[in-house]
Amino acid sequence: MSKTACLICHCGTNIRNVVDVEKLKNEVKRRYGDVLVYDNEHWCSEDGLKKMGEIINRDKASRIVIAACTPSLHEELFKKNAEKYGLNRGFVEIANIREQASWVHWHNPGKATLKALDHILMALEAVKEAKPTNIIRRPTERSVLIIGGGVAGINAALNLADAGIKVFLVEKSGFLGGHMAKWDKVFPTLDCSICILGPLLSQVYNHPNIKIYTLSEVVDFSGMPGDYVVKIRKRARYIDEATCNGCNKCLDVCPVELPNEYEYGINIRKAIVKPEPQTVPIAPYIDIENCIGCMNCIGVCDPKAVNFKDTDREITLSVGAVIVATGFKPYNPREIEEYGYGRFLDVITGAEYDRMLNCNGPTKGRVVKLSGNGEVEKIAFILCVGSRSERLGRPYCSKVCCMYTIKYALETKITNPKIDITVFYTDIRASGKMHEEAYKRALEAGVKFIRGRVSSVEKDKSGRLRLTYEDTLEGKVEKELFDLVVLSIGVDPDPDNKKLANMLGLQLDEYGFFTEYHPKLKPSDTFRGGIYLAGACSGPKDITESTLQAGLAASRAAQFLHSGEVEV
Repeated sequence: MSKTACLICHCGTNIRNVVDVEKLKNEVKRRYGDVLVYDNEHWCSEDGLKKMGEIINRDKASRIVIAACTPSLHEELFKKNAEKYGLNRGFVEIANIREQASWVHWHNPGKATLKALDHILMALEAVKEAKPTNIIRRPTERSVLIIGGGVAGINAALNLADAGIKVFLVEKSGFLGGHMAKWDKVFPTLDCSICILGPLLSQVYNHPNIKIYTLSEVVDFSGMPGDYVVKIRKRARYIDEATCNGCNKCLDVCPVELPNEYEYGINIRKAIVKPEPQTVPIAPYIDIENCIGCMNCIGVCDPKAVNFKDTDREITLSVGAVIVATGFKPYNPREIEEYGYGRFLDVITGAEYDRMLNCNGPTKGRVVKLSGNGEVEKIAFILCVGSRSERLGRPYCSKVCCMYTIKYALETKITNPKIDITVFYTDIRASGKMHEEAYKRALEAGVKFIRGRVSSVEKDKSGRLRLTYEDTLEGKVEKELFDLVVLSIGVDPDPDNKKLANMLGLQLDEYGFFTEYHPKLKPSDTFRGGIYLAGACSGPKDITESTLQAGLAASRAAQFLHSGEVEV
């Protein structure tokens, strides 16, 4: 005779302290007299799994309901355990009474218990009608699509390619490297950013197992785990990568001058685009929308790499797995009107200041006032701009702003020791390796740290900037003049995340970052098989954390493809 068992979990105190477990047991027994009812501190423990096996073999339970935590956490564990003891996985049903009852109704144990009972009763009815699950195995494509060519994407690509797996690396912009390629130094060591990144870019570009598509985007996605079909639209470059020798003569003769987005509009660029001398690939591309067709570039190109007949094209790929590494977008502080960004030339963002410090940047490493009004003698850095703000819809900490501000302060003190620097902060969060030491070095270098929010930035009659702020430690409201104000902006999700999530069948959180399967146990997995996350696309991360997650995502993708088959 078929028996059904109901296994109610205490989950330590997570369920037991809110839900009345004894009441649940008694009510299930009352309504279903033939159902075997058990409770346990942790059914997911080794002891709990063993007891589950005994219930299957000794008590002859042929259908099981486990009332515990979310199925996304341990459902697979329970189903595999059932199979171990000879029960088909299709006859295991999960009732989520932790997230759906005890956690959300912790303030009302009575209602939490009633809701938990409803979940159990629904699961009992579902398992009654359950059919055996027949597992089908399909061959997988031994290749991975990586969307995003920043530090996370290229690390994931190298990990996979070195393991013998074919990688298709898709990058929306014309060059690899992402934000890190722009930065002058990295915290906390102040190492040259491109000195670290450059060799990785060269390895990726020359790796036989990596095919790179720059100026490219995913436009269509279909299929199933292990056998995804991806359509990519690659925009015309108009300069052949294989032929171009990187001489840059075409840039010299291009007469077009446009605001340089790469330098945040601080200087100009040409209609032939190559933002840095050491870009990967070395070939520039032609901004065809702003090209005037003068053909000067053709006349100076000795290798004949310029090709105005180049066209956009669509490429279809078959891949077994996908890694999303689309990164982040720096917050735009224009909406914070009291800080004057966009009104005052000498109020700039941290990203703009970084380019100012870079010897290849718009000011060739010199700290200047963009207004041209005098020398820079005093700089104010304002932290948490676009972070930790309910008003701006960004209550989260962006995790990198404190440390990159300390980096800028140290860099500035090394090259311009006489510049007076004040950092206005909410809390200094220097929790990573050597981060606290960097903070102390800044203090020793004479950088002043004032705990408090700046309420306004206004221009003085002299052309300098007057900050009004509250020093929360002293309990005083002060006003002070500065020559340059740097807004330490936070991390926003990429605005294209929504479109990409819809295409891939992924979830976004309330802010627009990709949602991982589990933030602790599976931080690179998603709710769709064979698709993984790397870097800041799932939330603010520094380079170290992005690199670690890239390695994990690559490992998970390789593991997924390892057997050459996938269960469906």
